[in-house]
Amino acid sequence: MKLSEFKYDLPSGLISLYPAENRDESRMMVINRKDKTFEHKIFKDIVGYFSEGDVMVVNDTKVFPARLYGNKEKTGAKIEVFLLRELNKEMHLWDVLVDPARKIRVGNKLYFGEGDLIAEVIDNTTSRGRTIRFLYDGENQAFYNLIDTLGETPLPRYIERPVEEADRERYQTIYAKHVGAVAAPTAGLHFTKQVMKRLEIEGVDIAPITLHSGLGSFRAVDVEDLTKHKMDSENYSVGEETADRVNKALDEKKRICSIGTTSMRTLESSVSANGRLKANDGWTDKFIFPPYEFKICNALLTNFHMPESTLLMMACAFGGYERYQKEYSFAYNSRYMINKEFAVIVAGGSGSRMNHDIPKQYLPLLGLPVLMHTINAFHNYNSTMNIIVALPVSDLEYWEDLCRKYRFTLPVTIVRGGKTRFQSVKNGLDRINEEGIVAIHDGVRPLVNREIIAASFHIASLHGSAIAAVRLKETIRETDKDETRTVDRSKFRIIQTPQTFQTKIIKHAYKLREESGFTDDASVVEKVGYKISLFEGSYKNIKITTPEDLIIAEAFLKIKN
Repeated sequence: MKLSEFKYDLPSGLISLYPAENRDESRMMVINRKDKTFEHKIFKDIVGYFSEGDVMVVNDTKVFPARLYGNKEKTGAKIEVFLLRELNKEMHLWDVLVDPARKIRVGNKLYFGEGDLIAEVIDNTTSRGRTIRFLYDGENQAFYNLIDTLGETPLPRYIERPVEEADRERYQTIYAKHVGAVAAPTAGLHFTKQVMKRLEIEGVDIAPITLHSGLGSFRAVDVEDLTKHKMDSENYSVGEETADRVNKALDEKKRICSIGTTSMRTLESSVSANGRLKANDGWTDKFIFPPYEFKICNALLTNFHMPESTLLMMACAFGGYERYQKEYSFAYNSRYMINKEFAVIVAGGSGSRMNHDIPKQYLPLLGLPVLMHTINAFHNYNSTMNIIVALPVSDLEYWEDLCRKYRFTLPVTIVRGGKTRFQSVKNGLDRINEEGIVAIHDGVRPLVNREIIAASFHIASLHGSAIAAVRLKETIRETDKDETRTVDRSKFRIIQTPQTFQTKIIKHAYKLREESGFTDDASVVEKVGYKISLFEGSYKNIKITTPEDLIIAEAFLKIKN
């Protein structure tokens, strides 16, 4: 097969930046190769597909913090060193990748921490590859402890967010044992102690192998003819006990499931001439792509994989290329990795600028309070959406009275608003405990239409954020004391709501303390390092803050109706 046959469009927004709150609650697609059918489950349901005597083969490698940041001697230039594998324990020789490669040459000394660790570049291996020697004369365990302290969890580059302390635990399987991997066997990340215990009760045998995942599995394939691609070698081990368990299951025609592609590659690298699994230690550069006849396993648990990756090729070899195309297309079109859509509608404010005793969100607009129009807009877009409305504590009873008066029965979750908009949004976000996408919207923007809401959710699913904005129509000038100057209005946008985000991003951002510089939700998200994506809003999506706005809104609604 050709490399181009494994290419598909994968927007970054469809890559989950964080794991599910609970490991075993990710969505799971179950494909029956025999019946050519598929089901949609939650990962914890996996137990129901196995019975006594079946075997799951897991990779018990343990990820170490392989990414180091340091400085070059003399210049102090910042550098990154990614540890791939240890070549010699006594001499502390390592095979590494460096960045920026052009500035790191043979003979350079590299400093990490406050001079806690020093390394010297010994050799060039590839364009980015180097061999380095750590200048350390202490005990080996003390050296590894230092690496553990200075190193950063090696999240894949496609996880486009800062590394966090929690990643040390979450980017590791619960059964990780043997240190040596720079990439987690991700299929195993979904297992919890509860799932493992239920499998044990069912009589399912958990058989460990070890393959220390390097970057070889993730290295880009740069040849169209797949037969010419060369995999990097990775160290693996299959113990006698595991071989015996698997062979027993083969004899009894039980289900043997490889947990992940690393386990599968290890098993296929250890098959004897008579089709049995043999105990073995060594290195494998086995590259599996369609067509391929698997010798050991009749089931595979794997994640969705990146385009043109060797992992995707192996999955297609096992599940069938055409079937995988169909299921990936379904997953893409249904935003399979995005669980749910939410809306947080903030309805604070008073009637001061409206010259009215009633807060603006409750003023009647063509026979219905403004806020009810706003809620209706989101409900009409998605009637199953969880709509959360943050109201001032003093308004709760008044809102209940309005709902009775107007017989307003749409299902919404009411939360107590805070003294500021920031606090109200935070209170609303605290009610969201599932991964998905959330639109944050002003309660006094009742004219937001279905197209704007739909665009915001779609763009946020692709890019992590989606902020409605419109171009300026008037000339603007910048003022500075007694001076004014013209500015290029094409460089500016008027920001609206909804401001829509992947829930993990916005919930992470709202862990910050409130600052005066937070002008909207985008500014909070920007503060923690995420990029903001704008999309074209609508001039009709006005925010009602003055009596004139109410008149304009009524005119627009009459036209619409």
